[in-house]
Amino acid sequence: MSSPSASDAPSASALAYRNSSFYKVAASPYPEWSLSALCAVAAPLAKAGSGFPHFGVMMGFSAVWAGSGYMKYMKDADNGSGTTTAISGRKTIEAEFGI
Repeated sequence: MSSPSASDAPSASALAYRNSSFYKVAASPYPEWSLSALCAVAAPLAKAGSGFPHFGVMMGFSAVWAGSGYMKYMKDADNGSGTTTAISGRKTIEAEFGI
């Protein structure tokens, strides 16, 4: 194995970001868990013509957001954030709402 070189070290801007309060909020599981709870509570409102996606979609989003929050809780902020981004992505919104 080779020893780490100076180019492997994080840049000054990456270190500043990791120490910022924005990163601390983004790396915490609470935003995902809040969205998960919101979807689970709103799922019973998902009736035909209500403007909400159907029950299965609401509970699916709730489960995925709860899982990505758990990833962040287990100190894997990169994969937790990636899961949240993937499920909340543009293609999902286009497919669900026809935008």
